[in-house]
Amino acid sequence: MAAYTVVSADSHVSEPGNLWLERMPAQFKDRAPRLVRKENGDWFECEGLRPSPVALGINAGKKFEEYKPTGMTYEDGRAGGWDPHARIKGRRMGPARPYQGSGNRRG
Repeated sequence: MAAYTVVSADSHVSEPGNLWLERMPAQFKDRAPRLVRKENGDWFECEGLRPSPVALGINAGKKFEEYKPTGMTYEDGRAGGWDPHARIKGRRMGPARPYQGSGNRRG
């Protein structure tokens, strides 16, 4: 039987910051979502949509006290949030635990 590495994708993940500019067909690149660095962190901007802070997707693995809804850059997040190789390298080793729901409950 083949050995598989199981990686949870149930945590917050975010696309690489350059995804849309590198992988979008040329005729759509001018309208593609893009990562913009502002005074209050990195944001995704896309034509016709309200800007979205990257902090919503890169806070995974941080303690609740460290959570910030804005003001974060990609460098503040864990690379495992968008890089599958970093995710495997940084995963916790040990016995698997069943999924416990949203993570907001204790017990």
